[in-house]
Amino acid sequence: MDSSHLATTLRMRRLLAQPADETPLAWRTVGAIQLFSVASTAATTALFSIAYFMARHFDRELSEHALALRAGVLTSIKPAASAVSAFAWGAMGDRFGFARIIALSGAAHAAATVAFGFSASFGAACALRAVQGCVDGMVVMQKPALALVSDGTNAASAFATTGVAYGTASAFAPALSALLAEPCTSWARFERDAASSCPKFLARYPFFLSNVWILALALPALVAFWRGWLDVDDADEDVVVELELLSVNDDDSAGSGAKDGASKCVENQKIVENQDVPWFRDVNVKTAIASQVGCTFVVLTGAETTPLWMATSIQSGGLGWTSVDIGLFGTVMGFTILFFQIFLFTKLVRRFGIVTLLPFALAINAVVFPLHPIAHELAKRSKSLAWAVVIILGFARGMSGPIIMGGSSLILNNASPRRALGAVNGFSGTFSNAGRAIAPLLGGALVAMMVSMKPSTPGRTVWPFMVISLGFLSLTLYSRKLSLE
Repeated sequence: MDSSHLATTLRMRRLLAQPADETPLAWRTVGAIQLFSVASTAATTALFSIAYFMARHFDRELSEHALALRAGVLTSIKPAASAVSAFAWGAMGDRFGFARIIALSGAAHAAATVAFGFSASFGAACALRAVQGCVDGMVVMQKPALALVSDGTNAASAFATTGVAYGTASAFAPALSALLAEPCTSWARFERDAASSCPKFLARYPFFLSNVWILALALPALVAFWRGWLDVDDADEDVVVELELLSVNDDDSAGSGAKDGASKCVENQKIVENQDVPWFRDVNVKTAIASQVGCTFVVLTGAETTPLWMATSIQSGGLGWTSVDIGLFGTVMGFTILFFQIFLFTKLVRRFGIVTLLPFALAINAVVFPLHPIAHELAKRSKSLAWAVVIILGFARGMSGPIIMGGSSLILNNASPRRALGAVNGFSGTFSNAGRAIAPLLGGALVAMMVSMKPSTPGRTVWPFMVISLGFLSLTLYSRKLSLE
């Protein structure tokens, strides 16, 4: 085993066991990082519940087939643009410091989100959404920033906050966005006399309120940066200390022989840290990147397909839900993710190891997705029964999702050289964001093709979810390459 492979293997081994002594985490810094992440995630997930209806507002003559495709395109624009700028954000973080670059991205993203609320046509919405994606660097910079303020003893706790941030944002963003959308036609106070009582500004820009609140969400994050709480770049980058903590743990369980072996490991690690070993030649890093990109693509495809399927009429194979219904489902999913991250994620990672948990979580989704059409069949009889099925399946997805998304990131950042975290995450982010861009297009295409099929077509409502299930099954098999045994 060469020294480079040994170093990355050691970093991944730190994910497999409870550390003997956990280094206190800089929670104020972690909190400041996640404030920016919440604003970024909220702006992304807010569109999930209104994309279909936004496309319909711009052209009310479109069919459900065309609306599904347009909604997919609108949702995909932001991650597609982020894919173009991802490596640049990561590289700038490495060169100029993550604190300043995160703040710059956060301010620009908030302004672009407000501008998106002024969209007056489908073309303008796509263009402004692209600007929003280009300036959103948090998708890339969140993970390396967390890696820089954590070590092998507290990395699980630090990365658990990623799911907390995502869960918090996704718990309220889709529902709030839906409630604020098209006030002149959806708010009860304007329903009777919309022409005279609804402000002309809101009638002209019906999705302004659905986006402007992101600016208020970004302000606390910018204040945290101004107060100096985002001290990411002052973090200690001494990886040897992490391995010494590991050697103490090994000594307790395996005796002096383990201690001698660990000492050799520390020596080898020192050699590696002094060598210029390119991260793109490391087998573990390349495997972890492929795993993260694949997980992002398949998970997002499922996430983007679900609301489009829910908005589709029952006659066309969907559930016939409103934007408020879809927003409430997003809230349920968000709270599920939040609960799991706070109470279970870190405990499960320390007990079983993220490398063991990841294939299990992927397999759960491979089984859960083909069960969604049951809700469609029940929706023909009762909306309440359909809700019950969707909630049960949502719980399974919500509790396994953090392991997949957070776990793949945790593995990647612990397998990567700390001096190149921005570059590694930027490179991975380029392809992950490309996957995020393709996912809504694929989700829209799956729903559109389902709608275009005749009602008598065998498996009409099943096959879109089977495609997603096969993706999870493939990742389950591939993730076994991450095993160190």
